[in-house]
Amino acid sequence: MTAGPETPAKTAKAETPAPRKVVRRRIGVAESLERLGVPVLLVVLIIVFAIALPATFPTMRNASGILSTEAVGLMLAFGALVPLVCGEFDLSIGFVLSFSSMLVAVLTINQGWNVWVASLVTIVVAALLGAFNALLVQFFRISSFIATLASGTVLSGITLLISDSTIVTGSLPDSYTGIGSGGPGGIAPAVFMALAVGLILYYVLEHTPTGRRMEAIGQGRDAARLAGVKVNRLVVTSLIVSGGVAGLCGVVNTATQGSADPSVGPGFLLPALAAAFLGATTIRPGRFNIIGTLLSVLLLAVGVNGLSQLGTPQWVGPVFNGGVLLLAVGAAQLRRRSL
Repeated sequence: MTAGPETPAKTAKAETPAPRKVVRRRIGVAESLERLGVPVLLVVLIIVFAIALPATFPTMRNASGILSTEAVGLMLAFGALVPLVCGEFDLSIGFVLSFSSMLVAVLTINQGWNVWVASLVTIVVAALLGAFNALLVQFFRISSFIATLASGTVLSGITLLISDSTIVTGSLPDSYTGIGSGGPGGIAPAVFMALAVGLILYYVLEHTPTGRRMEAIGQGRDAARLAGVKVNRLVVTSLIVSGGVAGLCGVVNTATQGSADPSVGPGFLLPALAAAFLGATTIRPGRFNIIGTLLSVLLLAVGVNGLSQLGTPQWVGPVFNGGVLLLAVGAAQLRRRSL
């Protein structure tokens, strides 16, 4: 007589895990979609533009042109990402790029320096500017958002001073200007430089104790400090690296353009930050990562290039950049709320 009542109980126990498996499966699918959202959208855009523009878009010339055009922006996005990993902003990177581009041009064209010596000095000076930002943030306790915006604004004035508010042009060695043109398959050496910077930062951030500690700082500074992480030192390092990379971007930009424009940098700032934040919604959602940033730069570049070839007005490009970022971040927030 006891066998009858026990059977339903056993059946109920056997059935209870089923809903949990369904929930876990749905969460897994949602996480996979989020991780792959940007690369999937990139592939979709490439296919759509290739169908719409079969004569001009799916060509090696166009692909190499996109990559070469985005080399400086990609490098700057990598540089912007490093402080973000630590939970800090560096809004001075665009201004450091302008200053560095102008400094290497002035030293080489106006002062007669060897271009490679001038380039090295420029990168060192840019890294020191990053150290100055770190001084403001870590020792004077000024918000990195305010400190780097203020220092960048001051630097923009200095850039106008050393350039006499004009575009600096003149003779530059072919070995230097070649950084921005030519190369295997028409891909400029600047692209490979950007990828090399990304590879180095990827290794440091993903596969070294330093990278894991920097990520711990970004996740929770007090907890990281209690765990023995040297927070101040790593934040300072991140801002120095950001400044140095921005300096390299300035050097490469002058080589690519063959001249230095004192107002060029701010135009690179917002796309670099947009790519870094968009990259944090993919591959490793919620965390700033190199691969996500690379894919985001390509996504934005392909979108703007395709729209431009379709003859859209100039204002469509910035709207596309901002719209994609808002959609990506909004989708990520909705997914988190639904879990």
